[in-house]
Amino acid sequence: MEFGFNFKYVKNDSVRVTTVCSMVKDKGCTYSAHARVLKANQFFYLRKWNSVHSCGVSVRISNHPRVGSDMVVDIMATRVRDRPLTRPTDVILDLKDDYGLDINYRVAWLRVEKAKGELLGAHSLSFDQLRWYREAVMQYNLGSYVHIDYDEHNYRLRLFLISFKACIDGFRHCRPLLFLDETFLKVRFKGFLLAATTKDCNQGVSHFT
Repeated sequence: MEFGFNFKYVKNDSVRVTTVCSMVKDKGCTYSAHARVLKANQFFYLRKWNSVHSCGVSVRISNHPRVGSDMVVDIMATRVRDRPLTRPTDVILDLKDDYGLDINYRVAWLRVEKAKGELLGAHSLSFDQLRWYREAVMQYNLGSYVHIDYDEHNYRLRLFLISFKACIDGFRHCRPLLFLDETFLKVRFKGFLLAATTKDCNQGVSHFT
């Protein structure tokens, strides 16, 4: 794929894989690869390999039909882990620069989301951890205030409000002025993060819906 050659499977099962160039009939290309699984560790090992594409460079392609989601996720997993704010445009440029492969924006976006899901967990499941977090705060940070509000009919989160004990105590020594600031959450479920602070004090109460 990196060199832009297309191939097809002759055999492809759980213990062996054999591939040949897609131009084997039209141009008699000699490229072929055969691998088998070693029972001792269940890894595939290359047994035979003819790396020469006698079909020539004229058939090289950048929009490879076998660039699947699993392959892109494997390539981008380390980069997404090191750079959680990786954008789809970064993926498009990296694949083009490193492998000469072209993918469109939607494909890149889906792959980034899939990689984040495998590394960090699903967004939908992470909301359920808020109940555990509430219990942990109330147990280990006595005097704090935590409130969760959700729609009982569709189990959709409305807001999560938290104020640590230190923040509550800090407000008592600040000027009686309250400032609110918010930022939109650019994730699948949208919402916003709201923070409350006071004059000459960084302590505050924050919640998001």
